Amino acid sequence: MEKRETINNCGNVKGRMNRGCIEANTLAIIDSAEIHKDSQDAKDDRMDFLEAVRIASIVPENGTPPTKKMVEAVFQILRAGKSLELIMSSYELLNEIEKRFPRIYVSESSVNGSSELVVIEEAWLPFMVSLDVMSTEKETNRRKLRGLFDPNYLVSVLEGDFLARISMYKESMNWNFLRECLINMLLASKRVNYRVLMKECLHTICGLYQDYAGICNEPDSSDEKSSENHNTDVAIALLEVQRTTCMAMQKLIIMVRSQISVNIR
Repeated sequence: MEKRETINNCGNVKGRMNRGCIEANTLAIIDSAEIHKDSQDAKDDRMDFLEAVRIASIVPENGTPPTKKMVEAVFQILRAGKSLELIMSSYELLNEIEKRFPRIYVSESSVNGSSELVVIEEAWLPFMVSLDVMSTEKETNRRKLRGLFDPNYLVSVLEGDFLARISMYKESMNWNFLRECLINMLLASKRVNYRVLMKECLHTICGLYQDYAGICNEPDSSDEKSSENHNTDVAIALLEVQRTTCMAMQKLIIMVRSQISVNIR
């Protein structure tokens, strides 16, 4: 059984007004950041916004789910972040939101105790899907790091959707649970070719491994040269993110192959 719900606290006027006020107040901080553009004040405003969203939605035991605009703003900070702190903070917050307020999950029915698939219709989804994380252009470590977090977050969203639906499918053998699976919709898109997708995933894994090995084997240099060409904290973070991105690509390959095997049965 599949059940569709609206976001929590939206079932009454008071709940809608509460979420509307939180959205207006938090997004006002982002508006301030836009005025300052790329200054330190803008960075501070964006960090304040991320903290405001966390305090409103994550910290309280009964936190209010962030609105679509709020989550999209967090995602935009991840994509455009120009500091390690902004990149890491926005990525962590997106994952916290995904875990605290899942878009889809399996719940026990209050009627007969059987499992049911609950889909939150108003939940936000990444509006841009891009698996091309390996640029052919020469990049700084920080820009590359920012680009790697996109597919990591994307795959985590796909995985959450896929695991919930495949669980219900295995229990009922009803293909309808997988019909609207994000992976299935991705494969059905005319813009996505299965062979190209698999090739790009493998290419990404190989490219990341080569980058990882290159950083690990990089010869020592003088402190002066190092300070000019490298940002140590970003380089260290890049090593870990490259490893997790390889794992994310492997998960994506497994999910795609599993979806296809079900489709051809």
